[in-house]
Amino acid sequence: MNNNTSYIGKVVEVKMDRPFGSKHPKHGWTYETNYGFIPGVIASDGEELDAYVLGVNEPIDTFKGKVIAVIHRTNDDDDKLVVVPEDMELSDEEIKKQTYYQEQWFESIILRGGNSKFLEKMEELKQLNLPEDKFAVFGSGPMAIRGIREADDIDIIVLSELFEGLVEKYGEEKIKMGLYNQRNIQLGDIDVWEGWAPGEWNIEKLIIEADVFYGVRFVKLEEVLKWKKLMGRDKDLKDIMMLRGVLITN
Repeated sequence: MNNNTSYIGKVVEVKMDRPFGSKHPKHGWTYETNYGFIPGVIASDGEELDAYVLGVNEPIDTFKGKVIAVIHRTNDDDDKLVVVPEDMELSDEEIKKQTYYQEQWFESIILRGGNSKFLEKMEELKQLNLPEDKFAVFGSGPMAIRGIREADDIDIIVLSELFEGLVEKYGEEKIKMGLYNQRNIQLGDIDVWEGWAPGEWNIEKLIIEADVFYGVRFVKLEEVLKWKKLMGRDKDLKDIMMLRGVLITN
């Protein structure tokens, strides 16, 4: 997993292969920003890491600027750095507006630096080598991956067959019972849940319909909102307000 949010706040040099005003070689639409790549930095697709250069409304060959965000495409697991002049800041809405000419064809979210610690924890999850279609991150993880707020640990829901396999691997002594009598195994900062509570949840459906970030499934924010309402703790009430704002905006 490439943690490209680690570039946020850093100065990088971008080489343009699609300068401002040029045409897409296949589809013919016009690039409304300078668009290029970071030489020598390989992304998850095997190509050099792409970057939008915003705030420079004329064609350029190269540009040195500050990374302020990452556009993560959820439907093809791809990242684009957002690079601007070092004295410039842009809101998420401004970034969306300026990159819409291309990003309209993709499902994407804007990541900021606020979720970098969570992405470090994701490395621990990836090291478990769990089958990607048999688990999904729930709890506050779907908020953390989007940079809405941080999460102290990672809760995952798994199919029963996977849970039983983990019991066999790590031993029955690892099993703990949750507040609502659902079975749980804690593996470092990863809490593995066979069920989810409170409420009635179709675990298989949640996993199938989950969004994918960096090759890992995350339960949809709409489902997180439902769960937060059922929990009703003080911290959940704060999360509900943030979730409603994000879902309305999107």
